[in-house]
Amino acid sequence: MKTLLLVLQLLFTVNIYAQDFTQNEFDKINNDVSRAVYSLAQPLNAAKFSEKFNIADTDFQILEQLNAGEKLTFNDLISENHILPIFFPADKPDELQLTLFAFKALPKRTNEDFNRANYYFVLTTIITLKDGNPFYSNTKLIYKSKSIIDWFLSGYRSYLEKTDPVFRKYKFIPPPPNDLK
Repeated sequence: MKTLLLVLQLLFTVNIYAQDFTQNEFDKINNDVSRAVYSLAQPLNAAKFSEKFNIADTDFQILEQLNAGEKLTFNDLISENHILPIFFPADKPDELQLTLFAFKALPKRTNEDFNRANYYFVLTTIITLKDGNPFYSNTKLIYKSKSIIDWFLSGYRSYLEKTDPVFRKYKFIPPPPNDLK
C-alpha cells in the first residue's frame, strides 16, 4: 500500500511540476521573443537586447563591438539583415530552447541552388516562465566564424527532426533551413 501511495504521489508531483507549455503560454513566449527581436533590433540596441535575454557582460561587449560604427538594423525592408527565431524542446518539459540567428543575406551566385549569408551572431537561451512571464537563462552568444559554422553544421541534418516537436505541438513554423530569404 505504501508503495502504491508513493508511486501515485510521484506521478502526481511530476504531472504538476513537469508540464509542457500550453498553447497560450507558448504564444506568450513567442510574442515576447517577436516583440524583443523587432523592437530591439531596428537598429540593434545592444544594451536592451542583452538585458532582455540575460546576456553575460563579456558577450554584451561583443554585441557592442559588432554594432560599433554603422549600427546594425535587422528585419526592415531596406537592409538584407535578419534575425530569425527557432524554438526547440529543451531537456525539461517546462523549458524551451530558443535560438536566434542574425545574418546578412547574400545574393545567389550563378547556378547556385541555395542562399548564402554572413552571420553576425547566433544566440541560444533557455526559456522558462516565472510568474507567468518569459525568463531567459543560460544564454550563450556565438560570434566567431568557425563557431558559427560548427553550430550550423551540427544542426543541419537534424534540423527538421529537432524543430518538428515544436511545430506539431504549437504550430510554430521555423524558418526553412535551406531558404532563409
